[in-house]
Amino acid sequence: MTQRSKSYANMRHDRPRRMTDSRQNPPRAEASRRRYFVQNEIERFLTVLNNGSKVILDSYNLTDIGQAQGLLEYLSDFRQRNIAVSVQKCLREGNRAEFVKLLDEISLMHQELVLMFHMALDLGPRVNELLKLKWSQIVFDSDPPYVNIYDEKKDKYRDSIMMPATWDLLKSYRDALSKTTDERTMVYVFSFKEKTANRHIKDLAKKAGIYDWSKVRFHDFRHTHIYQSKEAGRDWPEISLQTGDRATTLQQEYSKLTREDRQRKANEHPLIRIKNEAEGD
Repeated sequence: MTQRSKSYANMRHDRPRRMTDSRQNPPRAEASRRRYFVQNEIERFLTVLNNGSKVILDSYNLTDIGQAQGLLEYLSDFRQRNIAVSVQKCLREGNRAEFVKLLDEISLMHQELVLMFHMALDLGPRVNELLKLKWSQIVFDSDPPYVNIYDEKKDKYRDSIMMPATWDLLKSYRDALSKTTDERTMVYVFSFKEKTANRHIKDLAKKAGIYDWSKVRFHDFRHTHIYQSKEAGRDWPEISLQTGDRATTLQQEYSKLTREDRQRKANEHPLIRIKNEAEGD
């Protein structure tokens, strides 16, 4: 070994080793991120969706481009520029038949967005579990009906339930789809890709005035489902059946009891009950 090689080897061994202690390598902030929406924010989402439904329904009576401000604003909010241009052209030219076709297309897109929002909250799925959902995985004729979700992480199916209102939306969407010839939606429930779904969710959050809307993502609805389910009184094993996570994992990851919460519960349900002197024997 040359003198240069020896000196380089000594330098390597003399250098302090890189510490592997967890304090030196904190986890990324994104890894522990648990954003969820409170009830007030969910209501704001729903207000935007309901207003969009009303705007589209009222637009079937439009006869002049001057009356289309609400519809054009809706299309702008969800970045549907090409459709907006076509709508303006039809109204200027008085092409009623083509205008109605465009409205049907807009209405179907909106129905899909509304359904995706409700199913994301009701089922608490991962984004791919919902967007890859097939009609064959939905069991309408059972009592109660259920959604047979495929869990890619565990390579197995799980039965998930939904609220009656969400089932009604799903049936209405299925009826609307039956009038189209889109081959993909004959197999899959949703036509959205993950990028499109996240973009629509951000647009929806922006319109609803959600704080830090640009960082909202589809997976936040899974967190919301879990937190809201717990606040509604469901236990961890019950939530586990719905989401596919282990009950112990859910409890570790999503429990957020503060010292104040624990003290309040201890005061309400003390383990040792001491009678006051005023109460007597």
